Amino acid sequence: MVNAEDLIGRRLLKVTTSWHHYQETEPSLLHMWLHMDGLGPVRFHTRGDGLSLEIGEPHGPTTWANAATPRSRTTCPTSP
Repeated sequence: MVNAEDLIGRRLLKVTTSWHHYQETEPSLLHMWLHMDGLGPVRFHTRGDGLSLEIGEPHGPTTWANAATPRSRTTCPTSP
């Protein structure tokens, strides 16, 4: 688990996102990773009323068998 204080003063290298793509609605954000200098990728995930911050690599695109709901990721490098 990562504390928000661990992010202070670190350089953001890039952002990766994971989305739910529903057939009849707009995609919705599932996860977001902030790639931080000295920490690596930090995953942001909402759980109930809170926010979970964990070190972990982003997952690749996946299709769920029960609903044709692919998840994809987009990586956006930050400017130096």
